[in-house]
Amino acid sequence: MPTWGVRPQMFSLLFASIFISFLDRYSRREAMPSIWWLAPLMIFWVNLHAGFALGLVLIVLTIAGLLLDWLLLRKGSFADVWRCARPLCWLLIVCVAAVCINPNGVRMYSYPFETLSSHAMMQYIQEWRSPDFHNPLFQALALLLLATFSALALSNKRPRPSQLLMLVATAWATLRSGRNVAFFALVATPLLAEHSWTLITSHGWDRWLNASEKRQPDGRLAPKIVLNGFLLVIVLSVVALGVTRAVAQQPLVEAQKFPAAAVDFIRDRKPPQPIFNEYEWGGYLIWKLYPDYRVYIDGRADVYGDELMKEFLAANDGKRAWREPLDNYGIRTVLVKPDVALASLLRQDNNWQKVFEDKQAVIFVRR
Repeated sequence: MPTWGVRPQMFSLLFASIFISFLDRYSRREAMPSIWWLAPLMIFWVNLHAGFALGLVLIVLTIAGLLLDWLLLRKGSFADVWRCARPLCWLLIVCVAAVCINPNGVRMYSYPFETLSSHAMMQYIQEWRSPDFHNPLFQALALLLLATFSALALSNKRPRPSQLLMLVATAWATLRSGRNVAFFALVATPLLAEHSWTLITSHGWDRWLNASEKRQPDGRLAPKIVLNGFLLVIVLSVVALGVTRAVAQQPLVEAQKFPAAAVDFIRDRKPPQPIFNEYEWGGYLIWKLYPDYRVYIDGRADVYGDELMKEFLAANDGKRAWREPLDNYGIRTVLVKPDVALASLLRQDNNWQKVFEDKQAVIFVRR
């Protein structure tokens, strides 16, 4: 839930699931399509979302997992293991080369490192922080962590060291940043299902789930098919009704979560530019006001860089040098939340005049 939405990150979730599926089946020596399909997928991935680096990490972890299985389990010779790992090494080289096939060229190689080393993003952007288990949204993650490691401990089946390596690596990434919860779920859920089933069967609890179904006469199948079709229509109708209601309620949701009335005021009164705005409202303002108004900042923190993020926070939080960003950029209109420190300071400043305020936002104009 914290990361799901209409955003490019969904492409990383899709491609990560494909990479995990292909690499896991390859490491198990199962019949499958060629792993070389992952190379062209990397080209799509790098052009759709910056999470492409995860694909390279998954390949490295799979290679390391094969070597770890050989070191700890001693099944087969090193030559056999290398015969399996060598195509993955070549795949890694090809995928690394494929990364540069994008409009930014080789610049994309440094981008993931710049993002992960950004102090401002890690400190101030909620989804980059560690999961807050006091938040109800992360209770499902806590349950998944406990359930997965409990199933592994109680199951009679031993997980392969390579599986534990992938699980521990994604668990560490998840505990470091809530943004990675979905990727941990992709690795943990199959292991939870596999070892839970082993636990269930070892106690004989599966007999209620594996009971043979009595074959129905052909004459009694038709009503069942009709009934199932009818239920399917009902379910789809309920979903369609829910979507329709959600669309109908969009103006209400906007008014509750975004400065909708303030945007209407800006459209009508056209206060002077440039404007200073809340970080989390930037995308909404672009949607509603572009190209008439350009935002000070929006949710693409990596585009603006750490220095501008620090300047924004210094002004918004009313720190000692809060005037500097407003003066340096010649800000003439400020659109912020009514309860932030900057709003309190501008109310007391004779150089600024409040021209609009409601529960969501307040607008100040330089005199």
